[in-house]
Amino acid sequence: MPAIGFRIQRQAAMTPKKVEPRKKRSLGVGVGVGCAVAFVFLLLPILYVLSIGPATMLYERRVISFEAGRTFYAPVIWLHDHTPLGPAIEWYEQLWI
Repeated sequence: MPAIGFRIQRQAAMTPKKVEPRKKRSLGVGVGVGCAVAFVFLLLPILYVLSIGPATMLYERRVISFEAGRTFYAPVIWLHDHTPLGPAIEWYEQLWI
């Protein structure tokens, strides 16, 4: 009789166990916050610098004043005057005139 008990235990050990599917993990709030931070710190400064082109066009059409443009774009003007980006900024402005 002990041999029968061994065979039953062995068959039970050989039967495959049911594998439960993994639960989907949600990305959560952290990803949304990370995207917002990336947008603010990476994309907005780039958009600010690139907006000098349309502002130049508006200045040429006398929609905005020289003083307003000079004040708002003072950091971009500094980049133009003190870094090697000067020619690139001039080229980009000329695209909008």
